[in-house]
Amino acid sequence: MNCNNDSIVENEIKAISFPQQIFYSRAFASIVMAQFVHRSSDSRTAVVGVLVQMANKNNQAFKPIVDLLSDVLYKDKSRRLRSSLNLNQLLPESPGSYYWYTGSLTTPMCTEDVAWLILQTKQTIGQNQLNSFLKVYSVEKADRSSDCLLAPNNRPQQNLNGRFIYASP
Repeated sequence: MNCNNDSIVENEIKAISFPQQIFYSRAFASIVMAQFVHRSSDSRTAVVGVLVQMANKNNQAFKPIVDLLSDVLYKDKSRRLRSSLNLNQLLPESPGSYYWYTGSLTTPMCTEDVAWLILQTKQTIGQNQLNSFLKVYSVEKADRSSDCLLAPNNRPQQNLNGRFIYASP
């Protein structure tokens, strides 16, 4: 069991730090990031990151997920969605500009050579919805502790190591 929740930063854009998972919140963090991971048939990986701003009002796009979170609080639990999920609605209405760089996955094995696209336009999630995500554990029920809640679950920010971050026009 490995639960290291000491670090809070993985992405930094224009000196603004963004926690890496949508399921993360601290009192000072009003923006989180959702990750949509794609693996191609030739085993290449791409991640689209969506900055998500907390709001007072729930976002109906997240409802199908939030409605079943209490059934999947522990590792390796799964349930079918009770209603349809439109992934396009999880994206901002007008995605617009983005940042692009080659990096690594943020979870073990931290695979390298991952294409990252981070949308600059934000989406929203209700505070109550986010709180539902914060109750999920990264371990099986028998191993649960507050140190193993799904969030914060990000690794320390990595050095650029000669990589470049590009911005679309």
